[in-house]
Amino acid sequence: MIRFFISSTFRDMFGERNLLHQTILPELRAYGETLGEYVEICDLRWGIDHGTARKTDKTIRIMHVCLQEMDKCHPYFIAFLGDYYGTVPKEDICIEGLKGERSFLVHADEMSLTQIELEYAVLQEPYKPSAEIRPICLFRHWKENGKAGIPQDRDAFQRQQELKERLRSPIHTDKIISIDYDAAWDAEKEEAAGLNQMAQDLLAEAKKIVAAAAKAYKPCNWIESEFQKAEGFCSRYTAHFAGRERQIREILAAVREDAIHTVCISGPSGYGKSTLLAKIYQEAPGRKCLVACGYGERSRNYLMC
Repeated sequence: MIRFFISSTFRDMFGERNLLHQTILPELRAYGETLGEYVEICDLRWGIDHGTARKTDKTIRIMHVCLQEMDKCHPYFIAFLGDYYGTVPKEDICIEGLKGERSFLVHADEMSLTQIELEYAVLQEPYKPSAEIRPICLFRHWKENGKAGIPQDRDAFQRQQELKERLRSPIHTDKIISIDYDAAWDAEKEEAAGLNQMAQDLLAEAKKIVAAAAKAYKPCNWIESEFQKAEGFCSRYTAHFAGRERQIREILAAVREDAIHTVCISGPSGYGKSTLLAKIYQEAPGRKCLVACGYGERSRNYLMC
């Protein structure tokens, strides 16, 4: 599965994120399926569950979740940058993360949460992405009738400009795919509009990344192709999986029993048997778990004979 992490400030980027969900992702997902890849995005604007923790602990948890999700999505990353710098934690806290052999340590009170994401995903000096799969950074420019911007002090505005200049500096230009786009402000919806060209440009670059990723894992024969499609089937059907905790516990317990060699799941058509099996397949790492789903053309035809 190819999973893009989405980074941006929230208050001024609703238009871009909505377009990403409603228009860009469906087409990108359809394209990925033609290559045997399932494409998803990680959008944390819906919030992070931090319970009743203290404000400082909440900020730390938010950033740790962001770093963990970026690790899971690596190297697939999309960032939208406007003029708004974003939220700067008031607490004097320190965030520490680790991606492979690259350590990451930052004093979160010195920068916005969005900049921390960019520091981690793009701006660290040791980070050198491949030529074909690089983070995509989109830079927004207001048209003449554009929005003046969300109110912020001059220092925050200046820090945002400096951040964009760093991303465009010669030492980082080979690390990112840079896209500039124009936008107008829809006062009624309170979001950016006129984003069709941006959508086309982003979709074109994202498709190149998906194609490069699919090429890197190109199957050698039809059997490997069937396994690849089965992996895509499992990723797709479990992307938004919820519930079935009791059944999962019971099946996993049976899978771990050496004396049990076969587990049969029965139920009416459309009740989610295949999705449950796909979840079991992903929840049983290190176990020999064979799932015959008959998803690919060759295996489907074989199972029908």
